[in-house]
Amino acid sequence: GLRVPEHVTLIWCDDNYGYMTRLSDAEEQKRQGGAGLYYHLSYWGRPHDYLWLTTTQPGLIYHEMRQAYDHNVRKLWIANVHDPKVAGYDLETGEAVVSFLDEKGIPGMAENCKILPPRCSMAGVSDTARDQKMKESLLYSKYAMAVDNFSAYELLQRLGFEEEEARAALAEQEAAEKEAARIAKEEQKEQERLEKERIKAEEKEARELQKQYEKMEREAAKAEEKRQRELLKEYEKKEKERQKAIKSITNSVAGSVGREVGKNFGKTFGKAGKTVGGNVGASIARNIFGTLFKY
Repeated sequence: GLRVPEHVTLIWCDDNYGYMTRLSDAEEQKRQGGAGLYYHLSYWGRPHDYLWLTTTQPGLIYHEMRQAYDHNVRKLWIANVHDPKVAGYDLETGEAVVSFLDEKGIPGMAENCKILPPRCSMAGVSDTARDQKMKESLLYSKYAMAVDNFSAYELLQRLGFEEEEARAALAEQEAAEKEAARIAKEEQKEQERLEKERIKAEEKEARELQKQYEKMEREAAKAEEKRQRELLKEYEKKEKERQKAIKSITNSVAGSVGREVGKNFGKTFGKAGKTVGGNVGASIARNIFGTLFKY
């Protein structure tokens, strides 16, 4: 890793909310360059800011500064203050130990002094007045031009945020693709289900039509069979009536013929023989014709 030169001052920082993240260990406290701290009484950055109101408790400030001082962090103390008007009370908390930059921009030793909140005009300074004051400073030539606006930590943090945003965007895209695939799959299943239901309904309708057709055929066959039976009965009835009429006529004719034959045969025996012969002849003739018509 990086080997920091002995004369360089190590600056420790809090976590942006008033809690020191690290302090010098036993070996680092022996360094020639010593150590300092950078402490936030206001903050501007992610995930949120606190600029116009100071929310750090004075008891926390005292505890963290006392702990830093006990760990020999005394070379340089820097407070991040966005608006001294609201942070003046917290600045007074650290009035016991402060450090100042000399005319060359080199931090001096931490020493006891008093910090007074600004008592000048609290109105916003104009650009012209600010430029004039900056140019009047002996340090203007040294600090006029910004060489590096971002520290290594801020650069790495920004890269980390960009990578995180890229990963989040990729994860969101993958989730959207999965959701789209899931929806498409569900729609496909729904279409298949509807198609199966349609085919099933068509098959059911075809079966119902087939049943109706078969029923109609059975009813038509029964009706035809009934009609045939009725026609046969009608024919048999008429045939019986015709046979009866023929038989009646035949019996009458046979009886008449037989009676005449009997009369002719029996007249030789007198009047009584003629009568008896007529009756016997008629009876025999009717019996003979009746027997014939049976077959």
